[in-house]
Amino acid sequence: MTIQEIERAFLTGIRVDGSFVGWVSYRIPLLVALQNSTGKIIEMGAGLGSTELLRAYALASGREFETYETDAEWAAKTGATHILDWDVVSVSCGLLFVDHAPGERRKVDLARAASLATVVVAHDTEPAADHGYGMRDVIKAKYLYAYDFNIQGAWATVMSNFVDVRAWATRIEELRDL
Repeated sequence: MTIQEIERAFLTGIRVDGSFVGWVSYRIPLLVALQNSTGKIIEMGAGLGSTELLRAYALASGREFETYETDAEWAAKTGATHILDWDVVSVSCGLLFVDHAPGERRKVDLARAASLATVVVAHDTEPAADHGYGMRDVIKAKYLYAYDFNIQGAWATVMSNFVDVRAWATRIEELRDL
């Protein structure tokens, strides 16, 4: 697949195999983060939509890609590396995508990544989910720059201490309206 075909898949929600992945809220901010970052891509928590698209994008753009999952069946289904403990994952990378279980672990990994990952995209960052995930306070305390992609349902947040990701807001919103 070409970069353009993969970008179209991010925007339309149509998987590489032609099936519909759904209107997953992280797709647009994750695509813009991919377009504006360099280096290794790491995914914490494999998914039927995200893993396939991230892997294809990395391959087409010549970037290294690693994906990790604690559920053995899910890891096998998605081709992720099965791990037993999130602490073994190095979060030093150009782009980190955080969407793993258990959800309450995400705040720990966001804090770990603050000085190591150039750009981070986290899923389920809406205030209504914060009682379980607890990511909002970590984002505010640990990141200089953050942009919330706020849509009905689950939000996604792009954050960094190295790049002013708020500058990407216009592009993210333009893509939302396509």
